[in-house]
Amino acid sequence: MQTLISEELAQEITDKIMHEIPYNVNIMNGKGIIIGSGDRERIGTLHNGAVMAIENQKVVTLHNSSPGGKPGVNIPITFQNKIIGVVGISGDPGIITPFAAITKTTVELLINQNYLFNEQRIKERLKGDFLFQWSMRTAEYDKEFISQGMAVEIDVSIPRFALVIKGNKLKELSVLKEEEYILPYNESTYIYLLKSGKKIDSFIAKLLSEQNVFIGVGKEEPLITHSIQQALQIISITKKMKWDRSTIYYKRHQMIDRLLQSNLDVLDIVGKYDELNQTDKGIDFIETLKCYIEKNGNINEVAQSLHIHRNSLNYRLDRIKSIFHLDPRNFEELFTLYLGLIFYFCKD
Repeated sequence: MQTLISEELAQEITDKIMHEIPYNVNIMNGKGIIIGSGDRERIGTLHNGAVMAIENQKVVTLHNSSPGGKPGVNIPITFQNKIIGVVGISGDPGIITPFAAITKTTVELLINQNYLFNEQRIKERLKGDFLFQWSMRTAEYDKEFISQGMAVEIDVSIPRFALVIKGNKLKELSVLKEEEYILPYNESTYIYLLKSGKKIDSFIAKLLSEQNVFIGVGKEEPLITHSIQQALQIISITKKMKWDRSTIYYKRHQMIDRLLQSNLDVLDIVGKYDELNQTDKGIDFIETLKCYIEKNGNINEVAQSLHIHRNSLNYRLDRIKSIFHLDPRNFEELFTLYLGLIFYFCKD
């Protein structure tokens, strides 16, 4: 219990009280040593009146000066019904006694407030540590891990999914409800662990209106780390593919991720994309094919988006056909071109 009053806290409390009353105040620890005082030279010395107050567990009034004390009133400080120190007010007991009860109450309130604050910080740190472990855990949640979560008021059995935000100078938006959490992954990444079924459209709209960010949404998974990895992966794919969109749901594009993890033999097509990337015209062909796919083959929309005439677009599509020996106007062959494009953009 003695550690409840550090020297720093004791001096801080002493200074606050002495702003309110015109008398010197001393705060002593559980051994009667002065740890906070208006007379700094007395810090670290033994206070006889405090020792007597601790031993007798009651208020001690000193009327005469002594080597270890001056006239005044010494009041035990209690916390959870235990004496943890003493507060002393120097002066004529007949004058300062009315201040004694107020001073004792003030000191105990400040100590209790500081204790609760520190307890909350410890609780938040433990919860933060558990959230980090939870986000990285790849093993099944056993009874021990579930109990660890319950100890910090986290029920890992509730179905959840991850929403990941990546960007610069992120602002933390509080849209969390009970049993939902936010985990700052690093300076440019926040991870939200949200309950399944949560409506997030308005939250995403607010994020996109205030910040330049990418948002990835993972699926509901038995292990939350899998949902987090899905959200991170789909953001990575979005950036590499240079998709013109800020929010992407993994469940809508999981095929791409699975294709990238496969052993498909697309080296020849990827090599041709590499060759095209060496010239301005070649880059135009790549961007044309990418836009053609994104616009679902709508010639008017593609031409408008690329700011070229329909004839120029058809010329480029013909050139792509001759380079790859695959016709982008044929759905099956376009699919092969798209596979190669995915591997080209997403290669390490």
